[in-house]
Amino acid sequence: MGLLPPCCRYLSVLLLPTLVAWADSPSYAYLATQPDMRWAYTLEQAPESCTIRVTLPGYRVEQVGSEAEIAIGGPSGWTRPGEPRLPVLPVVFDVAEGVDLTVTVQEGEPTLQAVGNVRPATRLESVPVDGLTEQVVTVARPSPNIYGNASWWPAALVDQREAKGQGRRFVRFGITPFRYHPVEGNLAFYSNLTVSVTFTPEAGAP
Repeated sequence: MGLLPPCCRYLSVLLLPTLVAWADSPSYAYLATQPDMRWAYTLEQAPESCTIRVTLPGYRVEQVGSEAEIAIGGPSGWTRPGEPRLPVLPVVFDVAEGVDLTVTVQEGEPTLQAVGNVRPATRLESVPVDGLTEQVVTVARPSPNIYGNASWWPAALVDQREAKGQGRRFVRFGITPFRYHPVEGNLAFYSNLTVSVTFTPEAGAP
C-alpha cells in the first residue's frame, strides 16, 4: 500500500501506511501521520465514532523584530501563506464509501494573551536577479482580508477536507486550537478543545 496522493499531503504532513481500524466495523480507520502529532492530542475510538481531545501543554510567544511568532513544543502543521502563522494539528481518517460524518466541536473557555502583531505564514517565491537568474526568497505578505478585519480568526477551529485517491476516501481535519484578533493583538488558546466525529453508514450502504 503506497502513500497518499499529493492532494492529501496538506502542510507537508505524510500519512503512514499503517491503519488503526476496528475489526468489526469498516466505517473508518485512523491514519497516523509522520511526524506523529499525537503528542498534542488524544484519540478515543469506538466502532462508529471517534473523540479527539487537544492535549497541547502550552505555547510560547517569540518576538521576531516587531512581530510575534507562536511556537509549540513539538511538530505540527501551520496555516496557509498570508494567514497568521498558527499551529494546525492534522487528523486523518480513511472512511468507507457510503458513510456520513457528523462533527461536533466543543471549544471550551480559552485563555487570552496580548501578543501584538502575529507574523503571517510565509511562502517561497522566485524573483529575478539580473534577467538571467532567479533567487528563491521567503516572502511574508499578510492577507488584508484577515489582518484588516476587526474579528477573531479563524472563525472555525476545525477545517474539514476530503479527497479520494487509489480507490480510497480520505477525510482530513485540521484542528487549530488558537484564534487571533489582528486589530486588538490578542491570542486565544483553546486548551480544552474537543472534536467528536460520528461515522454513520447511509441507508442501504454495504
